[in-house]
Amino acid sequence: MIKGIWNMIEVYCGDKNKHKDKDVQLEVVQGVFNGYFYNCPHYKDENRQEGERKCCNRISPVEYEKMIDHISKLLEEADLNCEQINLAGYKWKSKGIQFEIFEHEKDKIKVYMFNPKEVK
Repeated sequence: MIKGIWNMIEVYCGDKNKHKDKDVQLEVVQGVFNGYFYNCPHYKDENRQEGERKCCNRISPVEYEKMIDHISKLLEEADLNCEQINLAGYKWKSKGIQFEIFEHEKDKIKVYMFNPKEVK
């Protein structure tokens, strides 16, 4: 795994029906049963505009780590082949969760995540 990759990657809510004009970064939330997960901050009432529906887009820590690992492997493979790659526009799915890298700079990778199983 690439050193520091966890700090390089930012994950944003990919529910474009709810967030048409802005990028909303996921946050770590303590779950009810001692675990944690990453979810859209627009799930909470205090983070929504009046009349805005809650956003239930979320991902487990296991799937989040798989996403990090997937991106790391792409970068490692390019590095082994002495290639410079830009992953902006790269899309994939894992267990029904949709990912899209929408920005890739030297020290920052921004990813949209959309989990249709969680969004009603």
